Amino acid sequence: MASSLYNRLKTNPPEIRLLDLLPSTQETAPLVCTLRTVLLSDASSIGYLALSYVWGNPHSTEVIVINGLPFEATTNLCAALHQVRLTDEPLTLWVDAICINQSDNTEKSEQIRTMKDIYQTAPVVNIWLGDGDEQSSFAIALIRLTAVLYTRSRNQAHDIPIEHQIMHDALTDHNLEALRAFFSKDWWRRIWVVQEAAVAQRAVFVCGVERLSFRVFASASFYWAALLRNPYLSTWRERVEKLEDIIRGTTSKVVLWHYTRFHPTEAIGNAQLDKADTLEEMLEESWGFDSTDPRDKVYALIGLLPHDDAVIVPDYNATIAQVYTGAVKAILEKKGSLSLISFTGSGDRVHRVPAIIDLPSWAPDLRRGVFAQTTWLRPKNHRASGSTKANATFSPDQRTLITDAVIAGRLCVVDEGYGEEDDGWLRGEKLGRWLYIILQNRLHLQRTASATGDSSDAFFRAISYSYFEADPVLDAQHNPPFIRKRNVSRLGFMAYVGYLDRFQDCVAWRLRCQRRGKPSPLYHIQGLSALRRDQSNAAVQVAPEHLMMPGPLRPQCLNRKAMHSPPPQPQWHDFANFRRFFELFDNASSALSSTTSPSVGALEYLMASFGPAIRPNVPSLLLSSTTDWPPEIEKQIRPVVADWVRQFVETFSQTSSNRSLLITNTGYVGLRPQASKKGDLVCVVKGCSLPIIATEHVLGDGWEVVGQAYVSDWMFGENLEGCTWREMRFK
Repeated sequence: MASSLYNRLKTNPPEIRLLDLLPSTQETAPLVCTLRTVLLSDASSIGYLALSYVWGNPHSTEVIVINGLPFEATTNLCAALHQVRLTDEPLTLWVDAICINQSDNTEKSEQIRTMKDIYQTAPVVNIWLGDGDEQSSFAIALIRLTAVLYTRSRNQAHDIPIEHQIMHDALTDHNLEALRAFFSKDWWRRIWVVQEAAVAQRAVFVCGVERLSFRVFASASFYWAALLRNPYLSTWRERVEKLEDIIRGTTSKVVLWHYTRFHPTEAIGNAQLDKADTLEEMLEESWGFDSTDPRDKVYALIGLLPHDDAVIVPDYNATIAQVYTGAVKAILEKKGSLSLISFTGSGDRVHRVPAIIDLPSWAPDLRRGVFAQTTWLRPKNHRASGSTKANATFSPDQRTLITDAVIAGRLCVVDEGYGEEDDGWLRGEKLGRWLYIILQNRLHLQRTASATGDSSDAFFRAISYSYFEADPVLDAQHNPPFIRKRNVSRLGFMAYVGYLDRFQDCVAWRLRCQRRGKPSPLYHIQGLSALRRDQSNAAVQVAPEHLMMPGPLRPQCLNRKAMHSPPPQPQWHDFANFRRFFELFDNASSALSSTTSPSVGALEYLMASFGPAIRPNVPSLLLSSTTDWPPEIEKQIRPVVADWVRQFVETFSQTSSNRSLLITNTGYVGLRPQASKKGDLVCVVKGCSLPIIATEHVLGDGWEVVGQAYVSDWMFGENLEGCTWREMRFK
């Protein structure tokens, strides 16, 4: 029935359809509409309302009447139409699900090119968020209050302490959870909303019976962004961290950035927003968005592209694989960049969502179910291939990418652990394995140690870098919260590592080896897991030779198969255990200073921030025994150590999810896709901003892109000089 509603639309000059929603005084009365065709050039004089919404469950539908014919629309769309319907006169709307013939791929391809003009021409765009509730009311009230504070803050005579106190009191747990729920609504995850909200002359959120101007929302967002980048009182820390977590985990910042591009006068003084000017950067920033049709992850961005960017022509007759490979080709031809090949790879697609037919390993899988979980490093923040431009070509069937690359090394050590340990303290199991794997292979890290000056710093950067790389790299004077956040995570790392090791087993075994006049290799004491914690030291010292086997030495607590309750919280003296632990990396005690060790520098920075009463000689403290800590330090620092550790564990859990340890035969450490294996290549592809892992194709006639990787000292082209570019064929 619906197909008989549509006649062929002209493209020169372009035509569009508009929907007239007839009035009703009864809220539950059936929806009755008429559909008409107009020239796009005449639409501005009609004054229609454009609707931005989520289609919703395609299997949950209601029948509306259009031109006397039944038409099945999703329940969510019908709810939006009921909400905006007037009681006394028709309302003219543009609604994509009705105004575009969704069964005609040719028409869809043509209408996509006019979408920007349609939303830009409408005097008002209504953003339907769904039915309201108590939480949405609290969130909208918080946004309105924050917008008022933002307006006051732009007045030079405003009272900062009073404003901060108001904001502090408003950021209650209840309000923050309401804000999180507001940003969790389905509308924020739909890729088309970016364009629909960004280009609108005036946009209004509609949530049940409540309405909220997009400009008010933007003002609140600007205020929060300023709050997060400025110093704040210690009493604010927990609340601001929760706010930051909410904002960091939503797509609102992407919508807001594009809104400021089209409304620059409203963005004055708010340059801290993430920028995405090119198609490549827009695809990178759109990981959190979803689309019913996977091709729309590309097509929905066309209206936002600058005129001099890559040219993409929408074609709904093309396959998903053709659209995604075509995006790589278009960006390569326009920008000389191949960074898109590091977005996902064949290894990251395993066991996630049904595979895209004929999608090569070098083409990105932009679907949210894959892209959101595997693309953990941001290409625009790196320059692994330096300033080189790609000079790649494609096979006639567009299935093979031929390009140049530098081989940084081969994977020589693989963590064969138990898979993902993301449950509570079992994260320590994963970190513990990595620590001892590195110790067992410490000779491979000599090059890394010499390059960074501190082996422990190389490891810390590997397991936390992607979490902080999205933050602006500014010094402490300009961005104290960022410096503190990074240092707190480093100190949590120090305490957690010191706790995991406790060093007793290692010290005891080294003493035993020295007593026998033997070298002190790293050995694992077989059967140690069966011993009680208070027996471990003595057991190590008297362990018979037949219980010793090659393998990483690990403390007793890590050999337990089950942790039914959390282990004791790390304590202040565990920093000393950390220092002793990393002496095994051949870090000499004489090098223990803030100028050579970023870890010591972080500790001195944080201790100084507690006040003039705490200015100890940190290196000497770290080299002392666990009973030598001054009481005043222990008293003031002990309460915050557990919080530092918590923050580090959360960071480690995020950055290491679906990742594993990387050690190359050339001496570099980092993180890699879990699907990669020993012998795979670590490559820097010409024109690609991130290193990738490549594995030999099953037919032996080329390579597959497994996924992106973090590799110490290869993220900014540091080691390219003198390297040889070789041709590689990626399937």
